[in-house]
Amino acid sequence: MSRKKIAFIINPNSGNDKKTDRVKLIRRLVNNSYDSEIILWKNVEDCDAIFRRIISEDFDVAVAVGGDGTVNQLATALCGTKVTLGIIPFGSGNGLARHLGIPMNPSKSMQLIENGQVQKIDRGKINNQSFFCTAGVGFDARIGKLFAESTNRGFWTYVKITLREFKNLKDEMYTIVIDGKEIKRNAFLICIANAGQYGNNAWIAPEAKVNDGILH
Repeated sequence: MSRKKIAFIINPNSGNDKKTDRVKLIRRLVNNSYDSEIILWKNVEDCDAIFRRIISEDFDVAVAVGGDGTVNQLATALCGTKVTLGIIPFGSGNGLARHLGIPMNPSKSMQLIENGQVQKIDRGKINNQSFFCTAGVGFDARIGKLFAESTNRGFWTYVKITLREFKNLKDEMYTIVIDGKEIKRNAFLICIANAGQYGNNAWIAPEAKVNDGILH
């Protein structure tokens, strides 16, 4: 029986914990019951080559060591393949990981990768872009855009941007078509939730489940 192959894709720029050497941490946490390889994700241009290699070299598991952006890009690439996604949360919000109950402690999330059960989850698509947690237009989308453009990471950066932009908050008219039914609403945001929260336990759709075939 062949040994399991696990790739750890590390995004050193995600989250606000820059003191932890993530490569050394992962090397310390892996055990010798499987073959492992650490791949450093240095910039966006690396993504396609990394993903092609993971799939072509028959890795069994690809672990995103980063935040929701890292998870979303890796999960998108793995859709339709036999490679299982793992997550070791190192982001600012870690929305999908929190929704799935993945521990924020790297040692405990590693134990889950090594011993946990595989489950399928749903994928949403908007304009041919995949999402697994939440997607939105309006205020939350603006906050997300400004956060992505910021050089500072972490929870408090989210808070500062949100408070700063709140004074400019205004409703807009949205037309939504759901199952052929047209709905018009004045709203300051429209959130489409596959998972229940944005991150940092900021819940937007507590009843959402990632494996029920329904978007909320």
